[in-house]
Amino acid sequence: MKPGSYFPALTGLRAVAAYCVFFFHFPPVEASGSGLGQLLHALCREGHLGVSIFFTLSGFLICQRYYHVEFTRRQLLAYARRRWARIYPVFFLVTTLTFLLNKLYAADNGLWLYIANITLLKGFSDGLAFTGIVQTWSLTVEECFYLLAPLLFWLGRRYSPRVWAGCGAALLLAGFVAYTWTGTGWELNFAQAHFMLIATLFGRSSEFLLGAAFALATPAEAVTQRATRAGSLLVLLALAALTGIQLYSGKVSIDTAGGVVVNNLLLPLGTGLLLSGLASEQTLLRRALSTAPLQVLGRASYCFYLLHMGVWHDQLLRWLPAGLPGLLRFGLVWLLTVALSVGLYYLVEKPVHGFLLRSTTRRQQPQPA
Repeated sequence: MKPGSYFPALTGLRAVAAYCVFFFHFPPVEASGSGLGQLLHALCREGHLGVSIFFTLSGFLICQRYYHVEFTRRQLLAYARRRWARIYPVFFLVTTLTFLLNKLYAADNGLWLYIANITLLKGFSDGLAFTGIVQTWSLTVEECFYLLAPLLFWLGRRYSPRVWAGCGAALLLAGFVAYTWTGTGWELNFAQAHFMLIATLFGRSSEFLLGAAFALATPAEAVTQRATRAGSLLVLLALAALTGIQLYSGKVSIDTAGGVVVNNLLLPLGTGLLLSGLASEQTLLRRALSTAPLQVLGRASYCFYLLHMGVWHDQLLRWLPAGLPGLLRFGLVWLLTVALSVGLYYLVEKPVHGFLLRSTTRRQQPQPA
């Protein structure tokens, strides 16, 4: 696999993952009614797996692009700027608009709340993580991995990628210490431990690390379909297990211990295998995810993720006629959010990202004497 390679199928998969999260937050099927209706509702409510797919995909792509880079000071700065230019500008815009339109700035702690959001520090606190744009807690997790990745890659090159298993275990232990240590002794706070496991890098490093491991294991272009098939089967098995846990417990699966294990270990194992297959095997799924419409939707998936829950969604519900059938209302909200996300990508995210990269490149070029 060549460094810097572009995999269209993985871009298409980003769109699928983003829409899974949309179904998780806004299931179009009610839980009441027939057994089939309850099953479909439970499946939708397990759409949070889209976040896990994003995390594993990030580990896969960052490792594939940067694992062999010997990070000098300049390269570290360039790496940080590229990550910042990709994530931050549109996030800052949407977050600021959210605070203005929802008048969150008027709260007693409005200024602190805004600072915690725009710095992404909110993701370290269960009291702040779901403020502002609720779903951007995951960006704190992403940014933590971006910051840690150069060290992880150096350790992998210096010793072996196998040390990542120890790194994941060390992060998990550090998370338990940070979130359950009271200063006077151990006191297992289940709410804090649960938050750490599902909403911080301490608990979710396994997804990034497994994605990175599969990036190293992916061979050159292959003609078999074993990885794609096995990965797809494992992802479906994880989805079935998560759905079964929900139906049995009456809770969304990641609110249970078993669901956390499946989500943080079995699911990324299947996702990593699937990513390896999509990057190296010629399959029908790869061709489907590589189609032109899914490339557009995949590129706009980050904007969709930022917009799908919050100010825009709330305004749509106010604008649309209240008497519309539920499925039609759901479909219109989804379509209009997709349309706005595509517009935001092409009008804001893409040009701003390009401008920032070009201006950075010009500053780094030596000036003539």
